[in-house]
Parts: sequence; C-alpha cells; structure tokens
Amino acid sequence: MGFYKKNIFVDITLRKNSLDICLNLKKGSLIDPQNMARDVSKIGHWGNGDYMITMNQPQNLGHVLSLIRQSYENN
Repeated sequence: MGFYKKNIFVDITLRKNSLDICLNLKKGSLIDPQNMARDVSKIGHWGNGDYMITMNQPQNLGHVLSLIRQSYENN
C-alpha cells in the first residue's frame, strides 16, 4: 500500500509477522535517534525511498509514526 500527499511518502508491505515500511526520503535526511530505520539505498527493495523499517512490536508505533511524519512533511 502506498500513501500519497503529492508524491508517495510511505509504502507499507504486509508480512506474516511484521510490516515493512519504506519511507520516501533520501539517505541522510531522516532523524532517527532509536536507529529503527535501515539504509536500503544500495539494495533492492519494494517501495520508494532510501529507508525501510521492519515493525514487529506494537510498542514501537509512536516512534514509527514520528518517522512517517518526517517523510510526510518532506514530500
């Protein structure tokens, strides 16, 4: 699933036990103090952007939403 503002700002892929969340941001532009997002700029992946988060624990939802907001505000 992709979510748009003017461009796609986040792609979410449903997995059996997790969500893969791709943020449409260039490498170096994400502020992530918990280091949840990984750099996927040099590997193949589904989705847009240079960052991917694998979310498998609901207690991380608040931080993940703050990262998605950064992508939303920059697109």
